[in-house]
Order: sequence, then structure tokens, then C-alpha cells
Amino acid sequence: MAYANTDHLFSQPVRYYKANDPYYYEVDNIPIRQLEENVLWVKDQVDSLLAPSPGEPETGSPLFVGDDLDLDHIKQFRPKFVGARNITVQPGKFMARVNDAHNVADSLAQITADWTASAGECYNAPALSLAQTTSFFNTVWASYTSKLTSTSFGNCPGESNLAAAYRANGLETMYTFYINSQLQNFGLPIPTATTTSHRAPEYLQDGSGRGRTWPALWHVDIDNSFGKSGNGGFDNLATVHLKIVQHWRGVIRTAVADFRGETIEIAPFDKWDYWYAEDSNNIETRVSLEDLASQRIDLLVVYTHPIDASATVLSEYDGVSPTEGSYPGIGDPQRITSPRLGIIRGAGIGIKRTRDDRIELLDKRTAPGQQKILANLNDHLVGDSNTGIKLRNGSIVRGSFPSPDDLVNIAPNLSLGLADNDLQLIGQTALPIAYVVVSKDKATLIQEDIIDIRPFLRTAELSYNERAGIAAATPPLSLANPAVGSTQVRDIANCIKGQTDASIAAIPPHRGKTHATPDNTAGPLAMQNGNGLWATTVVGNNDQFVLGESIIAMGSGWASWFSSNSDGFEGSLPRGASHSNSTFQSFIDNGVPIAGLDLGQLTTEAKIREKYAVHCFGGLAISQPAGANNNGLGSVRCNGLWTVLPDPNTGKPTITVRFAGYYRDLEDFGAHATVILVSKGL
Repeated sequence: MAYANTDHLFSQPVRYYKANDPYYYEVDNIPIRQLEENVLWVKDQVDSLLAPSPGEPETGSPLFVGDDLDLDHIKQFRPKFVGARNITVQPGKFMARVNDAHNVADSLAQITADWTASAGECYNAPALSLAQTTSFFNTVWASYTSKLTSTSFGNCPGESNLAAAYRANGLETMYTFYINSQLQNFGLPIPTATTTSHRAPEYLQDGSGRGRTWPALWHVDIDNSFGKSGNGGFDNLATVHLKIVQHWRGVIRTAVADFRGETIEIAPFDKWDYWYAEDSNNIETRVSLEDLASQRIDLLVVYTHPIDASATVLSEYDGVSPTEGSYPGIGDPQRITSPRLGIIRGAGIGIKRTRDDRIELLDKRTAPGQQKILANLNDHLVGDSNTGIKLRNGSIVRGSFPSPDDLVNIAPNLSLGLADNDLQLIGQTALPIAYVVVSKDKATLIQEDIIDIRPFLRTAELSYNERAGIAAATPPLSLANPAVGSTQVRDIANCIKGQTDASIAAIPPHRGKTHATPDNTAGPLAMQNGNGLWATTVVGNNDQFVLGESIIAMGSGWASWFSSNSDGFEGSLPRGASHSNSTFQSFIDNGVPIAGLDLGQLTTEAKIREKYAVHCFGGLAISQPAGANNNGLGSVRCNGLWTVLPDPNTGKPTITVRFAGYYRDLEDFGAHATVILVSKGL
């Protein structure tokens, strides 16, 4: 037990008279003096509980170290008026969420993000990569294996001083391998090994050759690999998540904050705490509501700075001017290296009504660059027993109370597409301590102006079904697989719908005559002419199908190989067949050119096959016997094959259907063919 310092001596037991004591006043006063000393000693102890002597530490109430209820913990963060407009907050430790990702100096993974989308792609996530140099790995290695000095360390003489320490917290290498039977539905089995090298349970090896140890035992390397399958695949999400954790060093983690006590001065009531602006003839006039208002209510907080980070950036800015003008730069965000007291001002934002009936908010006049709220001057005037905070004396404080958590807890925009020093990466959390009532007619504060709201007991921020829903998400939510909101889903759906609508609109109408209209200038498709000797050279075709624009296209053609080359093209070309008396002649790759198709940009077989499914068929078109013995015979077979060849006469790419067959004693011999093409998609 620790006693207060005192000039008095506690005597136990008090001296009693003895049988041989003489009757003398000094002797008679000994027990009385000891009793007085004891009383004064007790008085000093009681006084120390109520108010310590100057320079002496508080010993608190009749609760002492080791008791079930420890006094030191009760007194943590206690706000106390210490004169004038100053408030002191006692030291203490608290658990806090660490939201700040701005300019992380000790990153263990240097991630680059490529947001470039392929043509026609509804893009949703970037392609991530790691490009960490040998110098980077040397720095990390030296920091973990060498004692740092104020000059240089390890293999990196250019990297100096103790700031190169990495302030490890365990999250930077801990692999979180989510186990969920529903992953089986995504084709991802999770088999376990029955034999292991260290008797620790393991999953079977992944594509990198590493055995997956049970969660909380498996740590992943600091390397240049994103894992098994690049950025994609459910089985790789945990690895990508860990690399992002290394990049931002566990942003959104929980950590301990060690607040070592501080005193803060509360700004007095200002005439511009409540005000509005009028716009008359393009001249803005500002009007103070000081005469109507009587108070504002500030929120006193402790801004979080964790014990495992070198610095934290706050969403408050120094150097912001209360007057408008053209300034060369922006105010610097405040940077703290230890937990710090802060004030959320309970007023200060003005309003302005525009000509188009909008109410604008003006927040730079009072405490520019600092957090504040739009207060209503009537909030402290009206209300009932259900509003406000009741004090010990029975009075109720009413007014505009800054929300104790939601105003100071700011989540960063965790986008890998942002520069490391982008202001969107600033996140902050704070511990609410007290409300401070700032009265207009008081030059100083009093203890009763401080309303202690330290959160010893709190409700859960999420309901059970909300927490359970997040935990049951498959694949599990993480930095690599963040939740998708309805707006993002709608944007992607609109993108897909827009692409579909655009593709349909891009299909042009057929040009010229419709396919159902006869071409009266074309003769019939005949295998032989009237005298039975020659096939016609005219094939009806009204409107060519343009490949790339048509969903379904058709074409037909025929050829006599006695009057064309072996590919079916007419002209001054070597003939594809010649007369024979009795000897069979065979072929395996003669062709019939197809009319009625405009290949457009699809000028090769490969390009056509990429866009269309092609079906071709055909048969014997003409077989004219010759010779004295009249022993002519011919046969053709369509192999279902086709290719694209240039017309020797025009150079135009043309589809030709391929045939095999044989013949003898003929003076004319040929085949016909038809091709049907069906688009593989819009």
C-alpha cells in the first residue's frame, strides 16, 4: 500500500503510563502527543485522497494497486479543470482502430496497380504487381538482422538512422487462410495432409510448392510473388490480401494507444460560432447571431496514435486561411507522433441561402482547417426531459452535441490507384472523453462545464446478423476481396447493358434488295443448259451478305473443272480436269468458289472462324460423257472443308468449298456448293 508523504509520525501502540513514571508534564504529554500525531497523519492521508499537495502524485481513493478494482484504471483519461480555459486529461491506455494509410514509411510490399481496362471490358479491379528491387530486400534484411545506429546499417549505407525499424505487429506475415466448405462450390477443394514434417497440421501444397500450415501457424514470405495464379482465382485471395496488408502495414487493425497526459486550452465563445450570409446584388454580407446564442458544446477527444507506428496523420490542416484568395498551396495535414488531445468544435459553420433556393455551408470563417459542426442555436433552448444530459445538481444541459464517434472516426479510401501521399488515404480514430460547455458570458471554465462521457461500457457497433453476414461471405471479405455495394453492381450492370445495346445498334440494316426479292436479271441456277452439254454461267444473287455485320450469312456457287482451274476459278488458267478415254483420274482437293458473300475485313480463314461457325455442303453439278464407247463416269464428295483463296482474276479473297472425286470418259465435269455462316456472338 502506498501512503501519502507527511511530516507526521504514526505511532502504534501509543505509549501508556508505567508504574514508576514520575509525575511530570512532559512525560504526561507523551501519549497525548502521539495521539495527536496519529490524528494528523490520518488527516494527511485523507487530504491526499481529496487533493494532492503541489508536485505530489495523486494516490486516489481508498482503492489501491492489487485491489479487484484498480484505482489507476478508473482515473485514466479523467478530464479536470485546471484554471482559466484549460483542461487536463489524465494518462491512460486504450485499444483503437488504426485507419491511417497516408504515406506509410515502413511498407513491406511495394504494390503497383494497373487500372487500364481492355477494350469493351467493364472494369472492376486493377491488375496488381510487385516490383521490389534488390535494394528494397537489402533494407528489410538489414533492419531485421542488424542493430541500427544513427548513421547507417547493414548492406544499405544510404539508409540511415533508427527510423528504419519496421515496428512489427505480426500482421505483416500472418497468412489468413479462410476455411469454408462453400468454397467447394467454386471448385476449390481444401485437402489436408495426413503426414507432415513437424506434426503440425498442413494443407496440401499449393502451386508454389509450399505446404499450407494451419491458420495462425503459417507465415508467408516477403517476396515479389502474388502467389499461385496472379491476381485471379479464389484460392489466391488470401495471398493478395496479405501483400496489401504488407503494403499498408495492417491498416484498419486494432492497436494499443499510450496516452501520456496532456493539457488543452478551450477556445472561448466566438461571435462567428453562429452566423449566416446574405447575397444581395452579388455582394455577400455576413451576419453574426451572437445576440441570439448563448453557448456551444465542444467534444474533447484523444486522437489515436498506435504504439507500433512512427507517426499518424490527422484530417486537420495547418495554415488554412479564413479569408478567400488565390494561394499557392494547400494546408499541411497535422502529423502526430503520440496520442494527442483534440477538440471537435460544437459550432462555427455558417449558412448561406442562394438565389436558386439552396443552403450552402461555409466552414472556413471560424477555426479554418479544424473539425466543427453546423449547430442550431435553438437546440439549447427547447426540449424536454428526454433530451440532453442531466448533471449531478439536477440541471439538464441541452444543445447541439457533436456525435462522439462518427465525426472523428474517418475511414480512408483504400485504393491502390492512389499515390502514397494522397489525402484520401488519411484515416483517423479518436477516443471520446468529455463534452465541454462553452458559455458566451463566461471568461473562464469551471469544473461543472466538463461533462465526463468516458466510454467504460458501450454497445456493439454492428448487430449480430450484420457481423454474421460479413463472417459468412464467400469468398471471405478482405483487402483483396472487398465488399461490393449496390451502386458498383449497378454501374457494372449498366456497363454491360450499354455494351449490349451498342452492339445491337451497330448491326446495320441489309443493303440493297432484301433477300426475299427475286433478281429478274439472273438466270436460273441450272446444272446443264438446254442442249445438255454446258452448265449455265449465271447464278442469281440479290444482296451480298457482309461478314462482320451479318448474324447469319449464306452463299452458293458451282464450277466446271473442264472450263476452270482446280479451285473453280474461270479464265485463262490451267484446267482442273481434262478428257480421258478409259483411265480413271482422281483428285482430293478441287474447289468451288462461293458467290453472294462480301468477306469485309474477315479476309482469312482464321478471322472467319473466330467470328462464325461455318457449315458447307455440296454435290455433283455436271457430268457430260464423251468418247466413242460412251463409257463416261464421274463422282464427287464434299469433305465439309473450306478455305479462303484469292481470285486469280481479281485478287479478291473468296471462300472455296473443297471436293474429292474421280472421273473417266467425260468432256464436262463439276460440282455445286453452299455455305451457311452463323455468328458466334454479337
